[in-house]
Amino acid sequence: MQLVNTETRYGAVAQASHWATVICVAAGWLLGQFIDAFPKGVARDSAFATHIALGELVLALLAARLLWRLANRPPPLLPTRFGRAGEIAATLGHYVLYALLLAVPIVGIVAQLKRGNALPIFGVWHSLRLGRPIAPPHTA
Repeated sequence: MQLVNTETRYGAVAQASHWATVICVAAGWLLGQFIDAFPKGVARDSAFATHIALGELVLALLAARLLWRLANRPPPLLPTRFGRAGEIAATLGHYVLYALLLAVPIVGIVAQLKRGNALPIFGVWHSLRLGRPIAPPHTA
């Protein structure tokens, strides 16, 4: 399999970044839905930190995917029985998904900061506000 896109199919880089994004979105959603099932303390804090890190990873993957897409054009749309309307719908759907991949993590980041919590950056660094650290996330 080629790394770059061809005229007929997506390359390995585009496919790998696609499936990495799918896995991060699914895992982040599942953690977000079932976070209360984790016992309070280290387990829940770790699940929450992982949830945040997955959202940040989605943003990083989105940036990488968009850069790759600009440098390496995707193959043309295949003709379908829906004609031009189908092409427009597919393109619009694609842009909506990209917008959601951007908007959902940003809403989570804003919510985290509005609560007065620090934003752990990939679980390694914490954001600063006015030159001092904010309270760690999800302390209980």
